[in-house]
Amino acid sequence: MIADSKHLVEYSQSLRNRYLEKLTTLPWEEVVKNHGASFDSLRNIFLHTLDAEDRMINYVIPGRTKEWISRNPEEFHDMDSIKKREKEVESKTKAYLAKVTSAELDKKVDFSRPGTPPMRYEWKMFSFI
Repeated sequence: MIADSKHLVEYSQSLRNRYLEKLTTLPWEEVVKNHGASFDSLRNIFLHTLDAEDRMINYVIPGRTKEWISRNPEEFHDMDSIKKREKEVESKTKAYLAKVTSAELDKKVDFSRPGTPPMRYEWKMFSFI
């Protein structure tokens, strides 16, 4: 299961990297324009996918949920700052996956956000990130 989980995360990262490559070809105004999408702009959608991976793999699963600090998309003013964030998240994820055990992949974790009831997650639920 470890190899499968790692492969799925790597695949997700590969797809996200292709998204980032496409973003770099667009004018910045188009990247930050409100397109009426789920997270408004292309930048915000991309950053949301990074946050989802970072939060779940590097904070929720290892039991460090309270250490999570959400990043404001407005902090990212150019493609270089977005690329830097992407490398930071992927580096942390790779470091975690290099040491994850089968027992850790089998455990279930509780996660709650303010104003919502706690939810129980398990690794296989994160494999789509």
